[in-house]
Amino acid sequence: MDLFLLDAIPLDTDLVSEYPELVKLGDHLFEEVEGIAKTAKKYRSKEALKLILINLFKGYRRGRAIRYSRDKAFYASGRRYHQIWFKYKRVIPIIDALKELGYAEGKDGLHFPDDDVLYQSRIWASKKLIDLFHEFHFQTITHLKETPPRELIELRVSKENGGHRIDYKDEHETETMRENLIRYNKFIDEQEIEVRLPPDAEVSWHFLESRKGNILSQRIEITRFNTDNDLIFMIDDGEYHGYDIDGIRFVIDNGKLTDSVNKYISDNQITINNYNTYYTIHINHILRNTFQCNPISKPKPNQTTHLTTTSPMTQSFCLIAEINQSLPLPKPTTIESHDEYSRKRPLAYYGIRRLDFKSNCQRLYRVFNEHLDQGGRFYGGLRRME
Repeated sequence: MDLFLLDAIPLDTDLVSEYPELVKLGDHLFEEVEGIAKTAKKYRSKEALKLILINLFKGYRRGRAIRYSRDKAFYASGRRYHQIWFKYKRVIPIIDALKELGYAEGKDGLHFPDDDVLYQSRIWASKKLIDLFHEFHFQTITHLKETPPRELIELRVSKENGGHRIDYKDEHETETMRENLIRYNKFIDEQEIEVRLPPDAEVSWHFLESRKGNILSQRIEITRFNTDNDLIFMIDDGEYHGYDIDGIRFVIDNGKLTDSVNKYISDNQITINNYNTYYTIHINHILRNTFQCNPISKPKPNQTTHLTTTSPMTQSFCLIAEINQSLPLPKPTTIESHDEYSRKRPLAYYGIRRLDFKSNCQRLYRVFNEHLDQGGRFYGGLRRME
């Protein structure tokens, strides 16, 4: 199962692209890319390049390819949904230039008409671009922010025709739906929503992977996380919670680390981080073991240890799954069709003894297929527990 390609992340036009590191990288690459892309209007072309670069970085952080459309109709929905610079004649030449220059790799989309399956094209950062991520200090970008949707009522063509968004004329019904959604979103923004999962709660790999993306986009915050790798460090007669993965030890910053404790941790080459990072590292660790999760627990639960010297963590970014990027796009209809990825198991199966997280985003928008007077599904917020 090649999750890297099959479970690709859609190109996100709502990602914020004004990080100083990204602006510098965009300036660094623009002339070289533009020399091949030859698009009009320098400012808008540079904005498109930054958007593509931050999406490639997101894919790198998530260990997934980015999927995008090469269909002109996808880019013809007008000002209602996209920034005015997000045009086919600008985006596609820039993507192709990045591939030609060796900054990105990709695979063309596929269509299996007999099975009613359509795959968009895939693109991902090459080693050459990943090296630039490090050179331009992208490791300091800890979260990828999203701007709110430009439109709360979306109209799309059918999946068989590409599923892209199309423009429509506002009428009383759409204006009423939009006003109701605005009121609901204002109400839900004022609520605090927390999910608490015990070790016997059954979840899928898809669920755990999705939460990783939610952390990166700040849609959720992990408030409590315990696994079979938990440790308790005894420092200055105090107890501090942490964990050990592959011999690398971490202490959870509880906001109460004194100067003397910080010095002791530093002297003993222990890494300080938070529950969000703990969750991401743990999920990447067990994913790297190809779903063989039970053997993960080397330390005993609630093990107490006194600190000794160990090598510091040298990986600046989150670890990603080891993948074979030469594999072709597979044929199954959806990622959920893979038993290993969609099968629900108790959290304990994944070495997790407790998972609590707070939702930072519950806003909704509504999507209609083909006709505004038929159905309409709500999206946004956190997806259901797959």
